[in-house]
Amino acid sequence: MNPGQNREAWDYALKLLAIRKRTSRQLQRRLIDKGFETAAVAQIVKSLTEKKLLDDADYAQSFVQEKQAVRPLGKRRLAYELKAKGIPGSVIDSALEGVTEETERETARNLALARAAAFEDLSLEKKKKKIYDFLVRRGFAFDTAREIIEKLR
Repeated sequence: MNPGQNREAWDYALKLLAIRKRTSRQLQRRLIDKGFETAAVAQIVKSLTEKKLLDDADYAQSFVQEKQAVRPLGKRRLAYELKAKGIPGSVIDSALEGVTEETERETARNLALARAAAFEDLSLEKKKKKIYDFLVRRGFAFDTAREIIEKLR
């Protein structure tokens, strides 16, 4: 391993983390795509993790909070997106502990009501179908989506 390249990789990793939080896998992929050696990248990721500059658990928790505040999603969709970012299953489970069935149901209800206003000119059946599909795409459980649309008028 070239010490100069290691320093360049380290600096690039810090630059990427200064822009925004990243998962270990995201950072690893960016460094490898940039042309740095796999062994050097693994060492950098390990070192950054030890120094708490790279923390998948913190990333997952922040991701869930941000999504719930800005663009609410159901547990299934949140878990899917975190898994796609390389977060381990146990970390995903911990991050999603704060999303209870009741908060998820309330979020789905609020989204459904907002969406219903956009579809007011449609028949009740078409409106329910569109809202059901929307909730399922957003990652809400099928039972939750069905429960919400059954209460729509």
